[in-house]
Amino acid sequence: MKNKFIYFTAILFAFGCTNQKEELITEVMLIHDEVMPKMGEIATLKSELESEINSLNLDSLIDTAMVQKCQVTLIKLDEVDKSMMDWMHEFEPNFEAETEEEIIRYYATEKQKITAVSDHMKSAIDEAKTLMKE
Repeated sequence: MKNKFIYFTAILFAFGCTNQKEELITEVMLIHDEVMPKMGEIATLKSELESEINSLNLDSLIDTAMVQKCQVTLIKLDEVDKSMMDWMHEFEPNFEAETEEEIIRYYATEKQKITAVSDHMKSAIDEAKTLMKE
């Protein structure tokens, strides 16, 4: 009877881990799919900021504070663009390890990473949009 309990518990644990792994993979991919289209928006905003910087530099009464804000925001957009590209290159959608716990830990870490990328991306985009309205 005790062996049946151990066997049943092991099966439940295995299915629980598999479900958790699948949920994490799904969550990671949903976050990725949400932020991936924003890469085009980042490219557009970078181009607009570069044009704004060029226009400001041509003005005889240069607004150096605005130029500096544009440059800082442009750097932030470059950084989030790079962080997204880095994450995509490093992410292993079919990660394998010796134990299910290691796999779950990997995908949980990847979820944290892509969530951070998403948060930084949204912040940089909002900052750029606000700046372009000034």
